[in-house]
Amino acid sequence: MIIYANDQDYSVRYYGEQQFNATVNGMTLRKLEDSLQISSSDSVAVNVTLTNKLLEFAVVLDTKYKNKTRGLLGNFNDIKADDYQFPDG
Repeated sequence: MIIYANDQDYSVRYYGEQQFNATVNGMTLRKLEDSLQISSSDSVAVNVTLTNKLLEFAVVLDTKYKNKTRGLLGNFNDIKADDYQFPDG
């Protein structure tokens, strides 16, 4: 995985440092086991993992965002059955 942020390559640091951590334009880049976590100060994070030559990502949100998400993130209301809806509702 190649890691670029603000036109800088952080890949060597990410793979070379066991406790990789960098702040770029208010965003924090952090190594969590085999994942890169990109987080903001407003409790939004994306964890990116390279597995089997594919990028996997997970969005992590604070509970203050409950019932405020839509689309691919689902509704964040603890009801999995209504997460994926057609455009007509």
